[in-house]
Amino acid sequence: MPEPYVAGMLEAPGVQLGCLDVAVLRGERPEAQGPVAVVELGNRCEHRIHVDLGKLRVIGIDRDGRRFPLQPYDPNREIRPLAMDARASGNEWIEMQGADPLTVKSLEIEVGAIALDEPRVSHVVEVVYP
Repeated sequence: MPEPYVAGMLEAPGVQLGCLDVAVLRGERPEAQGPVAVVELGNRCEHRIHVDLGKLRVIGIDRDGRRFPLQPYDPNREIRPLAMDARASGNEWIEMQGADPLTVKSLEIEVGAIALDEPRVSHVVEVVYP
């Protein structure tokens, strides 16, 4: 049985959205056609919460400073609202479509709407690529 989640256990610094802790890291997958982000999640509360990674909004920024929207690659339609048990944690690797990964300098990922049990707030997390 996995260890119960407590605040501060995520691999990267993140934001708190009520009971939900969220951090986003750069991911690398050789087979990916676009940039990859790893979304870490932790439920700090003693009750179930609801999360929808489909509410992520992603802006790519290229090496020339141009901004463009990206979409999570979800060919099997797996990104949907789900319940997250009390004190649970996990991560999702999400490839973004709409840009060549070699041209992306960074991603701005709006995570504020993914905690469905909390009021919507604005929290943008930046992920930088080499």
